[in-house]
Amino acid sequence: GFDAGRVSRLEVYDALQAHADFAVASSQPAREPGWHYESLLGDLFTEPLVAPGDLAQAMAQRYVDFRSGERGDAYVNMMAVDLARFGAVSGALEALAGVLQDELPVALSDVVAARQAAGVGGGATIDLHRFAAALSQHSAHRRVVEASGALLRALDDVVLLQARGVRLPEAGDIAFYFPQRGSPQGAGEFAEAGAAPAWAEFLVAYYEAAGEHGAPPLVSAALRDEGAASAQRPAYVDLEIGGWHMETVTAAVARREEEGRLRLLAHDALTPNPAGPGDESAPWYWPSGVSEEFYVWDTTAAYVSDGANGDFAPLWPVAAHGELLAVAGQYVAPGEDEGREASLVFEADTGQLHAVWGYDEGASPPRPIGPQMGAGFQVYNHYLGDERAISYEPGVTLVFTEGAAFTYDHYPLPGGDYVLQFAAESAGGRVAEAQAAVAVDNEALTPGLQAYLDPYYGFQFLYPLTWPAPAYESGQLAAVDAEGDRRFSVSLWPQTTDAAALKQAALETFGAVTVLYETQATAGGETALLTAYGYEAEGESRTGVLATFGHGGRDLGVVVDLDGPATGEAETMALMDAVLSGWQFRPVGLDAAPGGWTRREVGGLDMAVPSDYAYERLENGWERLSSGDVFLALRTEPASGMGRPAIVARWLEVAGNGVEGFEAGAPQRFALAGAGWSRADFSYESSGAIVRGLLMATIVDSREVVAWVEAPDAGFQQLESNVFLVMLADAVAAAMGGAGESGLLYEETFDEEGSWGAGGVEGAAAAVTGGAYNLSVSAEQGFFWATAGQSFADGVFEVDAVQTEGPLDNGYGLLLRASAEQEAFYALEISGDGFVWIGRCEDGCARPTTLVGEGWFYSGAVRQGLDARNRL
Repeated sequence: GFDAGRVSRLEVYDALQAHADFAVASSQPAREPGWHYESLLGDLFTEPLVAPGDLAQAMAQRYVDFRSGERGDAYVNMMAVDLARFGAVSGALEALAGVLQDELPVALSDVVAARQAAGVGGGATIDLHRFAAALSQHSAHRRVVEASGALLRALDDVVLLQARGVRLPEAGDIAFYFPQRGSPQGAGEFAEAGAAPAWAEFLVAYYEAAGEHGAPPLVSAALRDEGAASAQRPAYVDLEIGGWHMETVTAAVARREEEGRLRLLAHDALTPNPAGPGDESAPWYWPSGVSEEFYVWDTTAAYVSDGANGDFAPLWPVAAHGELLAVAGQYVAPGEDEGREASLVFEADTGQLHAVWGYDEGASPPRPIGPQMGAGFQVYNHYLGDERAISYEPGVTLVFTEGAAFTYDHYPLPGGDYVLQFAAESAGGRVAEAQAAVAVDNEALTPGLQAYLDPYYGFQFLYPLTWPAPAYESGQLAAVDAEGDRRFSVSLWPQTTDAAALKQAALETFGAVTVLYETQATAGGETALLTAYGYEAEGESRTGVLATFGHGGRDLGVVVDLDGPATGEAETMALMDAVLSGWQFRPVGLDAAPGGWTRREVGGLDMAVPSDYAYERLENGWERLSSGDVFLALRTEPASGMGRPAIVARWLEVAGNGVEGFEAGAPQRFALAGAGWSRADFSYESSGAIVRGLLMATIVDSREVVAWVEAPDAGFQQLESNVFLVMLADAVAAAMGGAGESGLLYEETFDEEGSWGAGGVEGAAAAVTGGAYNLSVSAEQGFFWATAGQSFADGVFEVDAVQTEGPLDNGYGLLLRASAEQEAFYALEISGDGFVWIGRCEDGCARPTTLVGEGWFYSGAVRQGLDARNRL
């Protein structure tokens, strides 16, 4: 219902708040520090609006225009949705909410991880597509996978056309309410709005569960290699991050001013570091357990300037992708005494001003400001207070004048006392903090150079400010200058410190080069062999210099290579001289010094253990870790099929046998590290003091994992949250994939029938009993099969199979790509007497096609006989 005449974009936006044909997810700068992302309903263009009948044609043309860049905005997404199909999305979301609420006791870790994957910092919304995708790909719980998959299909169906700004990441772009920090009360207010009642109920349950299981994380920070830090001598901080159901970890840089206040200068959201150079397997969220981490600070911060005036100021990401960064302050129009809340928005890759956004009281979203000549932008100074509170005071004023260049860049901070503050927050809102004090001295820097400090091996060197930071590629540290003319690399050779041998080994990897001359130099106190060489590449003469030397303290060989055009040989040699002159070996590096936790294999599981805990293996099969009268005992054994509650009940009976005053609660479901546990708490009196304990059991990779914990009542609660559960979470997370979850798309332990069929047909019967799917065949001939009721793409599929009775010249195994209509599938079969068949069946295997060998073939890999377990 719009006039056919031209209307402005903002008028369209206002009119389409409640009724729209287009849904647009757009990044907007944060009014408060942190990330902000909200879903906007509006139209991206200002031509006369089209009649409904022309919508499809017009939308298609807009899509083409947008993708071609004629109307595109690098930071805006455009999406056409079929509102008539949104009912399916709502229904699928409500169904998923119901499943999540039912499964929360064992799926809480999955939801926390998916919330992190789909959320935008501390915002109130999630990207619904990313949330569903994370659950469907990573949850180990069948019902969660099914429900999230249904939501994904509904979301894909509702989107007709989509165009994404070139600087925005792949995403579903449909936002939905799921605050990171919420409360049952807030969720209740959301429910009162009448939208998504099941989702509102789930949020209430989620916040309650997260609060109940959200013990405060563990954070410790220790500055290594003490002494003044600088931009050419970065500070290295050892971090230990521990806990379970952790949501965020942040780092803040603050300068301690004369009056003792801490002025905030930088703020980063941290993710786990790779475990080694070039390792890309680090999870995108904080796993349960204990992580040994590091933080390297180069003593620089963002400096915002108009070309004449400027100051250091924290930059806040506008959205999760971090392509736009905002500086908070006030816009003061010419002739005005008071300003309005505003943000300078910069492009992260260029440091150039992208836009100025203003905030009007009660208005959302922020609106662009066209700065007037003579207007000012007063940058806020940020100060850290108690409990992470941030206050603001007006700081330097930047002025919009003819020729003013609003930019930001990173510059060395002035000398003084600084604080690195690290904070970790659990999904339940519990926070732990740690600080490291750093003295900074940036007075005597070598012009034009910056430092690289390797966080793994502890070596450091200087390289040009104009070069991008070196990064590991296939195990080699490398960088290329901005023009692409020179390439620099560092290779490390363990247990080889002889310079000549290193040179020879490196030259053998080069191909055809001509050695021009050799000489010696010094690098980090070690004698280095310099080898100059030349070669031809694509018709161009190039020369390089190879430096080889050892580091006896770490039994490590170092090969530094730098090559460039032969016409610039003098510059290449001068750069290598600067690298070697500034080379240092510093006593830093991941795992170079022990922290409060160490690692030990217990019960076949790799787990974090407090450094002061003693270990002993008991004759009764338990392995015990203890400190004084506090202990955690662990045992693992093949799954008995009893089920988790029965396992706990069994060991409760053992724990209470002959113990006076022993009292225990009933086993309850418990969520920890993406695994479903059964847990029971108990207590008894010993020598006049109350002792508390717990027994927990889960099943990991066909093994029962049982934990027995006891400690005096006075300190039990803190030990339970900060030590015992962290140890168990770490062990199980590592066993299930190392990322706080199973890493499986599907897993079935047959605690219940689920989607697997049960009952009988002529010649066969099936039932779920004792933690297994039991398929019995009475017919002399026949092919009988059952499926999980699931559909997956290519992957790795495994099943444990056991023959319990019957003749050994049989066949049983694993079916894939089964089609009930065509009675067709692929099969891997084995027999009780050691034979294997791999092939394709059609018409119920009336027409089998062998794919490996010529039919059944013998294999020593098959465990023969009855009651032998085979992993297919």
